[in-house]
Amino acid sequence: MPKRTDINKILIIGSGPIVIGQACEFDYSGTQACKALMEEGYEIVLVNSNPATIMTDPEMKSTGEVMGIDQSFGLAFAKAQLGAGQRFPLSGRVFISVKDDDKKSMLYTASRFHGLGFEIVATKGTSKFLAHHRIPSRKVNKVREGRPHVVDMIKNREIDLVINTTSNKKAVAESFSIRSAALAFNIPYTTTLAGATATALAVESMIEGELTVKSLQEYHGEGLRPKAQGTRD
Repeated sequence: MPKRTDINKILIIGSGPIVIGQACEFDYSGTQACKALMEEGYEIVLVNSNPATIMTDPEMKSTGEVMGIDQSFGLAFAKAQLGAGQRFPLSGRVFISVKDDDKKSMLYTASRFHGLGFEIVATKGTSKFLAHHRIPSRKVNKVREGRPHVVDMIKNREIDLVINTTSNKKAVAESFSIRSAALAFNIPYTTTLAGATATALAVESMIEGELTVKSLQEYHGEGLRPKAQGTRD
């Protein structure tokens, strides 16, 4: 089949991990498809039901799936996370450290958290980029830059949410301590732009309105269809 020259970006929903061999609950053929498309020069956008499992390790393996239903995506996603035992903070500090390719796209999410009253803590490069776009942040060291660093802040309960995307094997290895600390101290974290955006929407929706519970019969009895569904593996 000839390569499509009119397509530059491909959206894959319910996709597998970038790091093949991890997150065994995902379909192996899906990861191979992503790899093949990337080798052909296409940009792949992964939208995953679990924002933390694009690049997870065995400690984050899934045992099932929960689904949230509501009238907005933010509330639906929040319900899915709650159903999986993950509660998002409604205030506090969010740590942001993203690869260069993600910095521009991350501005939307960072501005949402800033607007909601969160204090943003960021590594040097991300903090400088945010400052350039008039989003205030507090600079913190990476682990290899010496103490006090971000893992110290997580262990001291000074971080309430972690957003961390990586670009190469070295960066993945460096972020392992961040992810491990977040897991150990039950701090919500996401390793994708899609997950970060979904999380911001969920937090905003939870601040603005209460979570309600309805049966499927009630939804259908009112003649309403939920506008959004959020899932969590």
